[in-house]
Amino acid sequence: MQNNPTSMEDQVPSSNIPQQEGNYYVDPAGERYQNPTEFNQAQMQMPEKRSFNFEEMRQKALQDAIQQVTAKRSVEQEQPMQMPFKQEVPVVTSNSTPQIVYVKRNMTLAELLLTLLLACGIVTGVQFTWSFATDLISRIEIKGK
Repeated sequence: MQNNPTSMEDQVPSSNIPQQEGNYYVDPAGERYQNPTEFNQAQMQMPEKRSFNFEEMRQKALQDAIQQVTAKRSVEQEQPMQMPFKQEVPVVTSNSTPQIVYVKRNMTLAELLLTLLLACGIVTGVQFTWSFATDLISRIEIKGK
């Protein structure tokens, strides 16, 4: 491995670019101020920008909402009623035969334990039966001779 005479600091330029304009502003495209006192003085001179007319804003929001609802209703009336996805509706028939519906669900803890117990019982039972049968059959053959 070779030693490089230039250090990493010499190769990578600094990311701190000096600011040409002030750091204090309300809007990035708007006017900038050099220090907080200039910024505060400018804010105090422009109170009309900071005051809101809430009643006017409510009226505008209400008018926008009314326009959106009427536009939506007119579009719905022009287009036929369509379902976004296909739903299967069970058909009711007048036959006396019942319709069977299968519902897939997860097993409960009791069902899992019962299944495990049943499987262990079957395996143990088969082993016990095999052991008993081989022992009994060998004894019968010995007595027979």
